[in-house]
Amino acid sequence: MRSIVAGTTDTSQPEPPSGRESIVPHIHPMSPRATAIRGTRRSAPDVRRLIPRALTQDEATAAIIDGRVNIASAMVLWNVDDVAIPQLIHEFEIPGDLYLRPVRRIGTYQGAPSRMGGLPIIRDDLAIMLELESREEHGWARAITIEPGVTWMHTQPFVLIWPDVDDGSIIHVPDILAVRYDQPIVVDVKPAEVIDDYDRLIFQLTATTLESVGIEYRVRGDISLQAKAHLIGVRRQRNINPRYDHLVQLVRQHRPATAHHVFTLCGSVPVGRLVLFHLIANAACRIDIDDPMTRSTQIEWVLGAS
Repeated sequence: MRSIVAGTTDTSQPEPPSGRESIVPHIHPMSPRATAIRGTRRSAPDVRRLIPRALTQDEATAAIIDGRVNIASAMVLWNVDDVAIPQLIHEFEIPGDLYLRPVRRIGTYQGAPSRMGGLPIIRDDLAIMLELESREEHGWARAITIEPGVTWMHTQPFVLIWPDVDDGSIIHVPDILAVRYDQPIVVDVKPAEVIDDYDRLIFQLTATTLESVGIEYRVRGDISLQAKAHLIGVRRQRNINPRYDHLVQLVRQHRPATAHHVFTLCGSVPVGRLVLFHLIANAACRIDIDDPMTRSTQIEWVLGAS
């Protein structure tokens, strides 16, 4: 596979803002009413123009079941500053452009079934607000940001297109794209109670297509109450009290394998939890967020971390 994040080739663009500035790389304002009132289209014109006619769900279902979909001909379509960038699936390469934007709007068009939310992250040394359309999606996106090795994330990242199927095409927009240890991870989020047979077919087709070129694919549903509790605790300890800095460095140095060893190094369970949550929040290590934290909780450390 080619390099994952490509360099910017357009030298005519203005100089990027400094690391102290923040940007919101949206294709629309943050206020849903601002665009919904005027009936704004769901995709940017240039992106929409390159999307072939989509089959109906019934047509797409029949084509997938009958094996008439050629995954080798699949394409991805990116949105760089409202300009569509197409690629063949075997040429998958994330455009390394400061102005990479979502390929579709969330909750800002007439009849929108979802509400828009935001998750602030640091990407390319800038504060960026990612667009999310459900609490589950927000939770899983936050969980991905604290995975060791994750260095980049984007939401509504590209249009996945299977063209030339019965004079039309099958289209799918994944929810999240992340880069972990320099490898892409594509994630779809949908609660189990709303997944239907068509969703299952599309998720399986997406998995087969992406995994054929070495791209990891995940489907996530409801996020557990335990995971939500852990994510809240982790978020609160991203910036820990400076008086615990020496304990943070001590735990980093020893890289303990279990929570028990962290508690021992820190001298107490409450302080040990704060230190461990702080390290998780900053992606130095991770635990299974679906399980309660006990002394035997296993800790995975980021590769190459000191």
